[in-house]
Amino acid sequence: MRTCTVLVLAGAMTWSSTARGDDGGLACGGFETCAFVPGFASTFGIWGTDVMEITGAQQGITPLEGDKMLHFQCTFIQPPCNTGGTGSDTQQLVDLGPFAELVASGSAVAVATASFNRVAGDAQTDT
Repeated sequence: MRTCTVLVLAGAMTWSSTARGDDGGLACGGFETCAFVPGFASTFGIWGTDVMEITGAQQGITPLEGDKMLHFQCTFIQPPCNTGGTGSDTQQLVDLGPFAELVASGSAVAVATASFNRVAGDAQTDT
C-alpha cells in the first residue's frame, strides 16, 4: 500500500512588474486571509485548488512568512482522497488589465516564486 506525499505550500507567490514594483494584483499570496474554491477559480483573486486547507504550523512544518500556509490534503478536487493521483495544484486568475500598456510594449515581466515543504516520508510515501 502506498500513501500520497503531503506537500505544504509555506510561502508567498507573487506576480510583479519590474516597472511597477508591486504585487500585480495577486490576492492572498501568503495565505493569511484567503478565499478559495474547489477546482478551477473562475474569478480574479480567488484560489482554485485540489482539496486543501489554510492552516498554521503543523506536523513540524511552519509557515515561511506570517501565521498561515496552504496544506494540500488530496490529489483531487473533492474527497475522497483515495483517487490514486500523484500531485496537487492550486491556481489564481490575475487581472492583467492594469498592466495592459506594459504587456503591449513587451516590457512586462512576470515573476512567480513558491516555497514547498513536506512531512517526513517513509518507504510507503510517494516521492
